[in-house]
Amino acid sequence: MATPHSTMCFASLYFAALPLFVYSGFLFYKKKSIDWNYRAILATCIDPTSDDWGQSPTYIGILWKKCPLYFEEGAFRGSCTPWGAVCSENDNIATLCPLNYGGEGDGCRPPNLLATLIESIFTPGRITYPMYKEQAEDQCTFLNIFWSFTVLSIPFFFILRSYLWRKEREAKAVRQAEMEMEKFLDKGALHFV
Repeated sequence: MATPHSTMCFASLYFAALPLFVYSGFLFYKKKSIDWNYRAILATCIDPTSDDWGQSPTYIGILWKKCPLYFEEGAFRGSCTPWGAVCSENDNIATLCPLNYGGEGDGCRPPNLLATLIESIFTPGRITYPMYKEQAEDQCTFLNIFWSFTVLSIPFFFILRSYLWRKEREAKAVRQAEMEMEKFLDKGALHFV
C-alpha cells in the first residue's frame, strides 16, 4: 500500500528524470521532422549516365551537379553524389555526406534514439549519428540540466522523506495518546458509577 510519504518521495525521483523525458521528446520530434530520404540520397553514389541521375523524387528541385567521368574501355565510367562528390571504393556515408555534422553518419544517417540517449549520458559531447549541427552542444546543456535536477532532487528527497516520517510518527503518537486517554477516562468513569 502506498503511503503519502512514499508517493512524495517517488515524485522527487520523477523530478530528477524530468529533463531526460523532455530531451527524449525533443529528439523524437527532431528525428520525425527531418526528411531522411533526402539526406540519404545526398550520400548515395549514382552513375550519371544512368536513368536515375537527376530523377530522384526526393531530390527534385535541387540542381544536380555535373559529375566528372573518366573514359575506360570505350565508355565513360564513374559515379557521384547528387551534390557532385566523386565516389571511390573506400567512401562511407560520413565522407560522402555534405552536411558535416560529425560522427559516423555526418548527419545523413538516422540515429537510434535509445542509443543516442544512452550515449548522451555515458559519452557527453560525442554523438555517433548526429541529426543537426549543434547537437553536441545541446547534449552538454541537457546533461548540465539533468545533473542539476538530479543533485537538487537528492536533498529534496531526504528532507521531504524525513519531514513526512516525522509528521507520521507525531500523528501516530497523538493517536496513541488519545487512545490511552480514552481508556483512562473509560476506566475512571466506571469507578464513579
